[in-house]
Amino acid sequence: MTNPGAADNRELPLVALLLPSFRVGGAERQALELATRLPRHGWRARLLVCEAEGPLRAEVEARGLPWIGLGREFWRSKASPAFWLNAARTLWRIRSDVRRHRPHVLQSFLFWENQLAVAGVGAVPHLIQGRRDIPVYKDARPWYQSMENLSNRFVSRVVCNSEGVRRDAERRERLAPGRLMVIPNGVDTERFAPAGGPSPLRRPGGQLASAGFVVGTVGNLKAQKRHELFLETIARLAGGSIGVHGVIVGDDRGSRRGELEALAAKLGVADRVHFAGRAEDVRAWLHAFDCFLLTSDHEGMPNVVLEAMSCGVPVVTRPVEGIAELVVDGTTGFVSRGAESEELATLVGRVMDAGPEGHRTMAAAARERMVSGFSLDVMAGRYAALYNQLCGARR
Repeated sequence: MTNPGAADNRELPLVALLLPSFRVGGAERQALELATRLPRHGWRARLLVCEAEGPLRAEVEARGLPWIGLGREFWRSKASPAFWLNAARTLWRIRSDVRRHRPHVLQSFLFWENQLAVAGVGAVPHLIQGRRDIPVYKDARPWYQSMENLSNRFVSRVVCNSEGVRRDAERRERLAPGRLMVIPNGVDTERFAPAGGPSPLRRPGGQLASAGFVVGTVGNLKAQKRHELFLETIARLAGGSIGVHGVIVGDDRGSRRGELEALAAKLGVADRVHFAGRAEDVRAWLHAFDCFLLTSDHEGMPNVVLEAMSCGVPVVTRPVEGIAELVVDGTTGFVSRGAESEELATLVGRVMDAGPEGHRTMAAAARERMVSGFSLDVMAGRYAALYNQLCGARR
């Protein structure tokens, strides 16, 4: 399946972006926004999509972006010969497409697509791979690192989305520092903007109408997100502040929600914590938050923190990788020294104690930081500068 896309930018040099699917994931969304904005910076993009199903497909077509579906079958077991036959067909389709369209750069963002991108070796001048998180899954699968080390031999640059991820890649993969670089994620600062008034969730009849101060977080209910620490922090805050409420927005994968609800009851805050479940559009929730609290053990550069700050929400976070690079301690929020709920509660308390004027100052600083340094257009410009550096003068 293909979509030829608009012909207006055909004279611009081409980058091919290799994606896993049209599902709404962080990498997919960033690639879509990158492809949309690159023409402003002298480049055009073509999407190579492993699995051409998902809600982003309609958006890609509405924007007139050219793409091709590669027929990758993620659902097959790796123990099945059919899995490897399908992988071989995907490799052939990638190579055929880059030979036909002759992009200057083939760029991938996630582990398996990084391995598939080697199909472009010899058919495209430059390969760029992405690193978007701390890959703890490799610790139990050393052969994953071996695969990555092999594909690294053919790569012009490895782009990390935070300095913390870059340091981890340098240590884990033993890449020369000159082949590693950092381009932070971007946020749509027009879509994620301050509400300009009270959130409907906080108004009479809304789900948070009775809340005095809302501490929220957004993320799938995975162990790495440490929602237990979030609940412990809310419990400490609730002991001294009657109006404090916590909100957890995110998918329940497995039995985690039941465990967390039981912990909230044990801590005595079952009536103070709202489990919102999955939200297709998190803006309404972000607009309802007075403070965003992230308690994860590790992150790359989570888009939701950029989105919260772009909406003018002060952030309290642990000092993990890219998050601490976003939050200016004492200006746009606070960064803890460790992982104790007592310290996190103290820092959230400082946001509360700042009062309306102090809160507005932090909110404005968070918003300005995103607009000036982390907008999608800034991100696209950084990628275009990298392409120009690799390819020399544009044709």
